[in-house]
Amino acid sequence: MWRLQRFRVVGSLPVLIWLLVQSFCVNYAGGKDLDPSYFRNIDDKRRGRIPTKKEAVWRGEDGQLWKYHGTLELAERLRGLEKRCKKIIKVEKIGKSTLQKTIDAIRVSKAVGKGGVLPKVKIIGNVHGDEPTGRVFTVALAEWLCDMMEKDSKASDVLSKVDLWLIPTMNPDGFEKKRRENSKGVDLNRDFPDRFSSKSMETSGKEQIETQLMMDWILEKGPFVSSLAIHEGALVANYPWDGTEDKSTKYQACPDDSTFKYLATKYATTHRKMSLASNKEFPNGGITNGAAWYPIYGSMQDWNYIVANCMELTLEVSENKWPHESLLSSMFEDNRKAMIDFILRSAHGGFTGVVYGIQSSRKIKENIPIAATIRIGASELNTTSDRKTGRFHRPLAPGRYSAEISAVNFKPKLLQIELPEDGTGIFLPIHLNSDVGKATTGVAIHTLDPLLEYQSGMVLFACGGITLALLWFIHSVLTYRYRKDGSLMNIIRK
Repeated sequence: MWRLQRFRVVGSLPVLIWLLVQSFCVNYAGGKDLDPSYFRNIDDKRRGRIPTKKEAVWRGEDGQLWKYHGTLELAERLRGLEKRCKKIIKVEKIGKSTLQKTIDAIRVSKAVGKGGVLPKVKIIGNVHGDEPTGRVFTVALAEWLCDMMEKDSKASDVLSKVDLWLIPTMNPDGFEKKRRENSKGVDLNRDFPDRFSSKSMETSGKEQIETQLMMDWILEKGPFVSSLAIHEGALVANYPWDGTEDKSTKYQACPDDSTFKYLATKYATTHRKMSLASNKEFPNGGITNGAAWYPIYGSMQDWNYIVANCMELTLEVSENKWPHESLLSSMFEDNRKAMIDFILRSAHGGFTGVVYGIQSSRKIKENIPIAATIRIGASELNTTSDRKTGRFHRPLAPGRYSAEISAVNFKPKLLQIELPEDGTGIFLPIHLNSDVGKATTGVAIHTLDPLLEYQSGMVLFACGGITLALLWFIHSVLTYRYRKDGSLMNIIRK
């Protein structure tokens, strides 16, 4: 009897320790006060990606990089780049220009040669033949990402979190002739279907070869989340709309005006010079609405927004066209951080998530990733989730929005979402019921993405293992002195 009473007192120790360990685990892995950066920091430390206080320096000392390469020289450089960085870079042919010059795209991502779906972002250079800095910036950005992927946390983030596409030149014929238009004298940034000339935005059949190639390629490779088009002639980040119905010069806001203005402002302020008061034409922040500057029609950025559901900014990166080659290195550095920030912010700093369809089969409910449409308020931008993974990425400025998520054969869901002011965006798993009927409503909360949920689960699993190990150890210690009397159950029976 004495032994049983002693066991009851001392035997409570495992229960107490179990409660303490579980409390710690739940608090740090599954509690409501979980800080997502906790897991990200663990993951980054494991991969050696925590940035140091001193930023890694890329000198770009290859003298041939800072030159305006002709068509054959550019092709040769791209082949060398692909060979040197084959794990993350692949050069793909888009097509040929009117004069049969190759138009290439550089894919830069750790997704090259692998499966998986990452948000796609593109940067297009040399739309106007006499504005060639984009030819240099796109190649330099690919070089920087290759050289710095193990040295710079932002480079690593871009390569692991984004499917980036860089098009050095859209107008190789105009470049060779050193003129704005293509070989047929057409301005390619006035050659896209326009919302005023065609409400359906269908092609007329009169578009130039280069324009048609770009439209076909964007729609085939997309959907692209966001885009930059590099021009020269000013220092400004330009956003839609580009035109007005009465052709007057005035501010013409599109339904996503706040998000476009937000992205343009972030680009200008991250740029080393664009937002400064020394900016001659745009001293008040370095951004402009296209139509408020001067209205144009048939622009690529308006077409991207309406037809391709892609948010594009038109960047003017030099007040002088065709800047001297000696300035290219410093000009690239002026823009590099802004380009990287735009890529990551537009791809991951908005409303992102996974859409699941709840399907009942043999009394078992299954969550299956589905293709769904995500609409924000009155916006004309329709974001779609990937049919294999259910993932979606929708650029949005911080603030409150109403969102509708719908899919064929599923009940639509209405959400009220709020994006934090720090620009980190939100990630939501969204579940749609297969029953067709009245839409469901809800309020979105800031939740973890699947990676963080997985890591949280692993922490809980590890804590469970530690708990079992402690219980086994304490059981062994408590029963050691009684082993001559038999098992613990025999002691209890006595």
